[in-house]
Amino acid sequence: MFRTSHVFTNLLPFFAFARLPLAALALITGVLFLPQSAKAVDWQGDPAIALAVGQSDILDGVQRPTHFSAEVRARNFTRLHLTPVAGAGFSSDEASFLYAGMYADIWILDWWAITPGFAPGFFNSGDTLKLGSNLEFRSSIETSVRFKKGIRIGLSFSHISNGGISHKNPGTESWSFVCIFPIFGK
Repeated sequence: MFRTSHVFTNLLPFFAFARLPLAALALITGVLFLPQSAKAVDWQGDPAIALAVGQSDILDGVQRPTHFSAEVRARNFTRLHLTPVAGAGFSSDEASFLYAGMYADIWILDWWAITPGFAPGFFNSGDTLKLGSNLEFRSSIETSVRFKKGIRIGLSFSHISNGGISHKNPGTESWSFVCIFPIFGK
């Protein structure tokens, strides 16, 4: 059952679409904008390490645990600029999430990227974050700006849920401040 707060009760028909993977929608949108962003700039596809800090359970929760994550982003490939990613996230309420998936960097300008992503993973419940299953799916959208030497700073919004594979599927939404460091600095 999709969980909403009283504020969103009137918007329930809109949020029914949230049962569809956000990543699929984001990737389709990204593909539509891809022809505009097909610039051959080598720093855009370099492998990187991403570090993030933010809050979980931002739409429904009262406690909103702080979370931290670290990711390794491989060199992107294909015309779609797909980037394999593996990461680990931990929250202040002792929840953890290990995941691996794909991101798609969409370069709107030479210095501004929008990055939708999808990653299945293993979730271990914490004190307040209980998502109903160990198998969870993370859909995300990130916007970042590029600075000197390829360092990127941005904001990310993500949704983690089990997609209805278990009877309990509350899901959680998170925001993060993200710093992305190229592994091989320019």
